[in-house]
Amino acid sequence: MTWTVKLYPDTLKVNGASLSFIGRPDGQQQKYVFYCRLKSKGQQELLQHSIKPINAKMSGKLDHFLPTTNVNQFDMNRYYHHQKIQKAFIAENLTIMGPPVHLSLIDRIHMLRSRFNQYCDHLPKTLSLYATGLISGYRPTHFFDEMAGVKQLGLLHVFSISGMHVAYFLTIVDQLLAILELSRFKKAVISITLLGGYFIFSGGSPGLLRAVMMAIIAILNRLFRINLSKLDIWSLSLMLNLMILPEAMFLMGVQLSYLLALGLIVSEKLTYFKQTILLNLLTVPILLFHIYEWHFLSVAVNLIVLPLFGKVIFPLVILGVIVGMFSLWLVTPVEWLLHLFNDSLNWISGLPGLIVFGKPAFWIVLMMLILTFLLVIVSRRAVKYVALGLACLYVGTFMVIHFPLHGEVTMFDIGQGDSFLIREPFNQNITIIDTGGKVHFNSQPWQKESRDYQAKRLSINYLKSIGVSRIDNMCVSHQDADHCGDLPAFIEEMNVRRILIPLGMDKNPGFMNRISNRKQSTKLICV
Repeated sequence: MTWTVKLYPDTLKVNGASLSFIGRPDGQQQKYVFYCRLKSKGQQELLQHSIKPINAKMSGKLDHFLPTTNVNQFDMNRYYHHQKIQKAFIAENLTIMGPPVHLSLIDRIHMLRSRFNQYCDHLPKTLSLYATGLISGYRPTHFFDEMAGVKQLGLLHVFSISGMHVAYFLTIVDQLLAILELSRFKKAVISITLLGGYFIFSGGSPGLLRAVMMAIIAILNRLFRINLSKLDIWSLSLMLNLMILPEAMFLMGVQLSYLLALGLIVSEKLTYFKQTILLNLLTVPILLFHIYEWHFLSVAVNLIVLPLFGKVIFPLVILGVIVGMFSLWLVTPVEWLLHLFNDSLNWISGLPGLIVFGKPAFWIVLMMLILTFLLVIVSRRAVKYVALGLACLYVGTFMVIHFPLHGEVTMFDIGQGDSFLIREPFNQNITIIDTGGKVHFNSQPWQKESRDYQAKRLSINYLKSIGVSRIDNMCVSHQDADHCGDLPAFIEEMNVRRILIPLGMDKNPGFMNRISNRKQSTKLICV
């Protein structure tokens, strides 16, 4: 089948010769995920540097997302289903037709976002990442490599455009509208219209939908003097979300967005210290359920970083973006400060304190959240009993996950290659035999993709979900990429104590390069 599709450059993911994006074919309401292999460097450069939307013809076939074949691996089918996307379109041929003759308002907003992202590419590296992450909601492929500390310390909610960013945007809009002598009704209409534009400009994520809906309801509440409370506004937003996009409630970002918003409402009378502790406690069950780990220092970091972010970092980024239009030399101090801040987060995240907890059961997560909210609701005398119950629930769940009564032998379905787990009872000894990996064939420089280890989504994800953070014996049968290609991912994500290899394999430069980033405590044993 052949479809005509409008490509928005700001939503395209170009990784070497691979192209992927979410879009709608002309004349259809259903969204699909499109995958395509680019034929030439010219196509790649056109898509990467274009600002205007592009009409293209794509020939290929519809296909279902691959089902999950390993426990707790990333479920692409479920992830896209929660965004009302049921199928993928695998394109065999891409024909670029050029920009549309007439541009709609939505097209122009996407153009503005593309122009902003391309402008940020010319800014210093750290400022560029912060500007796109905080203002346009765009994350390049190397975002998490540079922002490892942000991810490990649980600060992703700061970079996920939501309430704080919408509040900043509305503050700027209100100050500009205050100059104009307009009626309250006209100001409200302009604010709501600009909020809709900001929703598209910032990527239109499901998590942002909550913040925008609450802001619009709050504007209407003030305009018509309905006297809705903050909790009423939150509840209306939740009901609207359940009607418009109910599937999104299963996404971690949306769950965190609603929980943190509710946490702010119920804890508004608490001191800043107590409120921050509560908000961190609310995020922990969700993080454990989805990513299985939590950094102990994240509470202390959030206490310091959250006010610093709102009062220093965000204004600094906006200042850097504006000043960069006139002189890149003038943004050097801003880049230096942001780089220092980011390096500090990366350094802190490297300190001991990362707890690979494992995946608690759904009902356990609900109990954790209920007990956390009870800390605020119950009387002072009852707080210590609720806190004790919550602590016992965490400790008990941790013990059950980390000290299983039975061992296991598991074979991972990793496509090409093999990988096995041998785990003794009580996690006394963990052995992995081969890691699997992807064989990379010779290709032109423009076709090379950024390194992506599938073990992070498959075997490592499973290991973390069962509370495993160390590997006692990493056995490598031979040097082929389909057997040890993902070994660097295990060295990066796990505490590998011993790597066992065949005699003479330590003389192979290709293999030794794979394990060059291993810790000094990791022993290399030839057998």
